[in-house]
Amino acid sequence: MVVMKHLKNFHISMAALLLPLLCGVSLAACQKDLCDDHRHGGANLSVRFDWSGEPDAAPATMALTVFADGAQPVQTGFHGREGGEASLSPNTYRLIGFNDDTESLFARGGTWEDYEIYAQETVLSRVTRMFQGTRTVPQARGTEHEPVVFEPDELWTSAREGVTVTANSTQVITMPMESAITDYNFTVTNVENLSYAVEVMATLSGMSASWLPAQHRGSATHCIIPFPLTGDGSSVLRGTVRTFGHCSGEDADDHAEHMLTIYAEMKDGTKIYFTSDVTEAMHDAAHLNPDDGGTGETDVPIVIDQLPLPKPIVNGSGLQPSVAEWQEIQITIQM
Repeated sequence: MVVMKHLKNFHISMAALLLPLLCGVSLAACQKDLCDDHRHGGANLSVRFDWSGEPDAAPATMALTVFADGAQPVQTGFHGREGGEASLSPNTYRLIGFNDDTESLFARGGTWEDYEIYAQETVLSRVTRMFQGTRTVPQARGTEHEPVVFEPDELWTSAREGVTVTANSTQVITMPMESAITDYNFTVTNVENLSYAVEVMATLSGMSASWLPAQHRGSATHCIIPFPLTGDGSSVLRGTVRTFGHCSGEDADDHAEHMLTIYAEMKDGTKIYFTSDVTEAMHDAAHLNPDDGGTGETDVPIVIDQLPLPKPIVNGSGLQPSVAEWQEIQITIQM
């Protein structure tokens, strides 16, 4: 059975979904308006997912969600990335195709326009051991209202409308697949006492919490995404965060601020976090969102110079002193 993971979280009719999900089976018996009713002649839809723009993509399974006026959306699935055949009643449809071999992504929406694929919510205390045993996990000021979500898995989508299938015929369509992911690369240089750090990670706020395939852009709902930072053994930290982009709405209110928060735990138990406003770098004209003319795989390098990690303090008896839960330091970036 091939469906996006955790299908129970789809906010559409389960009765409409469960029957057609075997690879290549008919969409019959799901919705009367979409069924293959032989009284008025069956119609076949041959779907071919075009990966010429994403030649290295290798998803294990694909999903196709079919929309028709007056009917609940229906989903079918295909093994591999190429596509397959589906039986429909004669009608005009809208389609959304995507890879469903994901672990942290879900889908919801009853119409083609508002159908979205979204990242699963979590809490920072579940992300890594660093936060366990603390009463609270601090967040950057002004971001407390934004939910924390997992990094989205790799996602490719395509959307088509006005696809008409007629009785006793096979309609062949091609759906060009495009990445929904925007990567942001961070580099932190001149990190003091990095060798004493047990673990370092970061979060980025003001990011789109879901992807709208019909519009090929991230939503205007904001979230915080955690991601790891890796040291080079000396004084440099690097990390890349996968996102659905940011600030995709036309309204100025949708243009959120972006706070980068770096958390570190030292060998003596000291826990420290640094906040930096990276909004200007994220909004640089050279790093546009896909709907603004960029691509779904835009890399935005953001460099932070100097990160003063504290040197562990150990007294003469070898016992570690008591340490405050979290210490905050604000840092700035040079544009």
